[in-house]
Parts: sequence; C-alpha cells; structure tokens
Amino acid sequence: MDRLKENIHTQQKLLHELENVSSRMQRNDLVTVEYFTNIMRMMRMNHEKYLAERKSSMDLHLDRLGEYLDEYP
Repeated sequence: MDRLKENIHTQQKLLHELENVSSRMQRNDLVTVEYFTNIMRMMRMNHEKYLAERKSSMDLHLDRLGEYLDEYP
C-alpha cells in the first residue's frame, strides 16, 4: 500500500506540473528551458522507476519458475 501511495503521489505531482506548463503555454507565458527540462526529467525518472519495478517483478517470477522446474523437472 505504501508503494502504491508513493506512485499515486508521484503521478499527481507530474500531472500537476504538466497541467501547469500546458496552462502557461496556452497563455503564451514564458516557459524556460530549465523548467521544461525539469518536467522531462521527472517523466524520465518516473518511467525508469516503472521499468525497474517491472523488471524486478519479472525476475522474481522467473526465479520462482526456475525453482519450480528444479523441483518438478
């Protein structure tokens, strides 16, 4: 549950930042390269974390499958 809450918080923060930059761009407000780069960095980190969690889950399942096959060849 803690991991899910953390993921939700991260997604909400990213959504807020994307809505903010979208609003700024629609008003033709200045959006600095640094600000836009920070949002892109957040998106990349979020994606990398997701991929790492998926890999970890797959590795765990493959390990369990290997143990099962060792026990029941």
